[in-house]
Amino acid sequence: MNELRTKKILYLTKTMNLGGAERFTFELAKHFGRIFSEVVIVSSGGFWESELSKNGIVHIKIPEIGLSKPVNNIRALTIINGLIKKHRFDIIHIQHRIFFIFLPFLFYGKFKSVYTALNVFNGFAQKFITPGTAIGVSKIVTENLLATLPIKSAKINCINFGVHVPQKVISNSIASKHKIRIGYTGRFIKEKGLFVILDALKILLDAKKDAELFLIGAGREQQNILAYINKHNLNHNITLVPPQHNLDSVYELFDIFVLPSVYNEGLPISILEAAAHGKIIITNTVGGITDFVRNNETGFILQNVDAQSLAEKINFAVENPELTQKIKKNAFDLVQEKFSIEKMLEEYEKLYSNVLTLS
Repeated sequence: MNELRTKKILYLTKTMNLGGAERFTFELAKHFGRIFSEVVIVSSGGFWESELSKNGIVHIKIPEIGLSKPVNNIRALTIINGLIKKHRFDIIHIQHRIFFIFLPFLFYGKFKSVYTALNVFNGFAQKFITPGTAIGVSKIVTENLLATLPIKSAKINCINFGVHVPQKVISNSIASKHKIRIGYTGRFIKEKGLFVILDALKILLDAKKDAELFLIGAGREQQNILAYINKHNLNHNITLVPPQHNLDSVYELFDIFVLPSVYNEGLPISILEAAAHGKIIITNTVGGITDFVRNNETGFILQNVDAQSLAEKINFAVENPELTQKIKKNAFDLVQEKFSIEKMLEEYEKLYSNVLTLS
């Protein structure tokens, strides 16, 4: 991709905190920092800042932006315009749709705009999303873009999320003679189904099952989770693990990954990472999850998002070890084939090259 060597790219993302969008932005910037002549990230900062610094990625902080923060929005716009005037970026890659309020006011340079949609969105606000090129991170997210954005379908593409696939995968048996080890990775927000997970664990323990839960991450519900643990005397059954940049050691802690989300998901990176690490996945059909998880083929799908249903599905997985081993292999093979980080980065190299050749 020699044509990219002299080019400059700016990534606009709301934060570099814990989350799939932020990990995705980090991976892009890390890779293309070795290809483009300049790579800059603009965000309000957060969890990934130390890794950006460690990898020599330029990060410019802006105030936290949002529809209810007009003063911060103006300050952020001033910073971004100053950067564009100074660096004359060839591509601006937008990772959050809030930045489309700014797009008409970015005055300097003849840049190409790229937008990656990570979630499924509906509503009137979609009519203001007008990038030169739009990307969906899965088939369902891309179909949502085609249905809601006011741009030509030829400008909308699908590039699957990609994750690192370990060379050596530890895939323990979850036969019923072993402890049931359950895990969740991500933000501690109610919409991800965290209290459904906690209630499901309690159901398993009340049924005299030997079970433990690992919650890896952080977020606004952390104090409520700790209160739940103390209220139900679950300190010996639940471990909270701080968020990690490298998740390889984290996935050794558990065998069953659960995500009973009601959030407006695209395709959660955590699901792909769990599959890449040989974990059985239990989730539901919200957003783009079914682009990867097919019931009894690459994971288990909950018909109802409640604690009893989740506890029953965990029991089913444990009591059917041959089926779960087959499902784990299917999911791992699918990640390798269609959702690897290498495949994703290769597709973005092609995309950026094509974008730069468009008149």
